[in-house]
Amino acid sequence: MLIISILKEIVCDMKIAFIGAPEEVKNIIKEFIREDHEVMIIDDDKNRIENLRREFDVASFLGDLLNFNIYVEVGLHKADMVIAAHPQDTINVIVCMYAKKLGVPRIIAIVSNRKIADVIKELEIVSEVIVRSDEIASKIIEKMHNISYIYIDNENVIAVIDTNKLKQYIGKNIKELFDENTKILIVLTRDGNILNTDNAKDYVLREGDKIVIYTKTNKLKEISGIL
Repeated sequence: MLIISILKEIVCDMKIAFIGAPEEVKNIIKEFIREDHEVMIIDDDKNRIENLRREFDVASFLGDLLNFNIYVEVGLHKADMVIAAHPQDTINVIVCMYAKKLGVPRIIAIVSNRKIADVIKELEIVSEVIVRSDEIASKIIEKMHNISYIYIDNENVIAVIDTNKLKQYIGKNIKELFDENTKILIVLTRDGNILNTDNAKDYVLREGDKIVIYTKTNKLKEISGIL
């Protein structure tokens, strides 16, 4: 199933705040830093904060996550996205409420309990909820890029580009889109037709079309950006 996108379009140099940063989100922190986003981490666990400070050169703060004032002091209202990833679901629910109050435009909650996930969705205080049994890092990256993908190995992925989400592809000729590092596998047209590499090379994309590609992992940001 294609992941519901959070971002309407890719925004460069986003300010992203992690509230709680357990081991499971380190990969996504690395990815955001690699993409030159401004990352801030707030946690109530001294050991986690110290470990993160040794590993990442990002702004990090230790404090009581249930105290609204800490979010005001660190300027959480300036964040483009908040990811509530604390190990305790109840803290994440409260954090999301605080972020909503401060007007943060995009809020992701990572929780362990599916019932809590349903409640958060019902309250409409988040953009999206991820349950910990899912693959957290890949799902957040998918939401950032509006691309669903599967890792083949550490360097290569098969990705699906949906023109309903990445509208900058509409009206583009297939042969003009990608370099030699990206191979088009098939094009699924909105009419239900399947085009292979040969008969798709002169095809002009329309809204509702999907492209399945084989590419390098480090090309995802470029592919999902404005062409």
